[in-house]
Amino acid sequence: TSFRKDLLKSFDTQTKIIRDIRDNLNSKCLLVVENNPAVARILDTKGELILDVVDQVAEDFIERSGNDGITLDYSHAWLVVEYFKRNKEKYSNMELCRKQYGGIPDSAKSMKNFVKTVASKIRWVHLSDEIQPYAHSGLHIGDGKIEFNECAELFKKYIKRDIVVTIEVLDGHTPEGFKKILKQDFTILKGLFS
Repeated sequence: TSFRKDLLKSFDTQTKIIRDIRDNLNSKCLLVVENNPAVARILDTKGELILDVVDQVAEDFIERSGNDGITLDYSHAWLVVEYFKRNKEKYSNMELCRKQYGGIPDSAKSMKNFVKTVASKIRWVHLSDEIQPYAHSGLHIGDGKIEFNECAELFKKYIKRDIVVTIEVLDGHTPEGFKKILKQDFTILKGLFS
């Protein structure tokens, strides 16, 4: 767990340095962190699985000095919460997280806890759907198992201002994917958030 703690501490230092550079250059850029998924099945050039080792749970980043806020990736949070609910596959990055916090961190016990913990610092939201916690699929809304009725209720209850939401799906940059965003994703979300 000292590896994970040291890494988080180094991110805190890096953020302060970047903030100081930004401030001295009179930049209006915001420094915003995004939460990582439990497992992203991304293969490097050698075909090896790449795992993020920090910033999965709110406790990793919510108090990081120098951040101007966070981008809440709702599907990433769901993947983390669902990972800790199951005891099937084990991934070292998530087990190091569990070990560091002496069990499941509070924010990862439910989507309510996650959203409630980060709500005051949210600047942007990314939305996509997922099927299961052992792979980040970036599906269109309604094609997976995320409960978006719950998402809408949590946002209405805990997020007290307008927030920019981006539908961030795997094929969103293709003509077919963009058409599906307009036809399916927007329709579903408009019904839930109206």
